[in-house]
Amino acid sequence: MNFRLRPEAENDILSIALYISDFNPDAALKWQHDILHDCRLLAQNPGIGVF
Repeated sequence: MNFRLRPEAENDILSIALYISDFNPDAALKWQHDILHDCRLLAQNPGIGVF
């Protein structure tokens, strides 16, 4: 299943990644990859997580 982020969310993710990259570019890439991975996981399994 695919997911779509709102433009505001995309901008937030990019802004955070750019901020992190000022200090550690590798960590910024990993963080961005991880957050998008988690979004995909939630799209595929909407019932997981804490209520």
